[in-house]
Amino acid sequence: IMIIMIGLIFANIPPLARGGIYLLFEKEEDAIVFMGEIEDIFEITSFGGMRYDVEQNHGYGEGVVINSNKYYLMTYGNYKKGDMVSIKVLPKSKLILEIEGL
Repeated sequence: IMIIMIGLIFANIPPLARGGIYLLFEKEEDAIVFMGEIEDIFEITSFGGMRYDVEQNHGYGEGVVINSNKYYLMTYGNYKKGDMVSIKVLPKSKLILEIEGL
């Protein structure tokens, strides 16, 4: 039983080491660009339950829903629900590198 448990722990080290985020394995060249409508804007809560202020847009971590998919970015600027945007995004980690209004 101990050998099986140790094996399970070692099998989970790589996903845990990157926190479930693929940024260590993605490069800017992997980014894709597409257009869509902002369906929702939400704040990201931290592990400790701290909440960041989306209304003041301090840029501590926000998310947007575009074409029914969640993406993450530091700040969304003056965009609001219903705006059409073009985004450059890392496809695996869902991190937006650039956002531009249309």
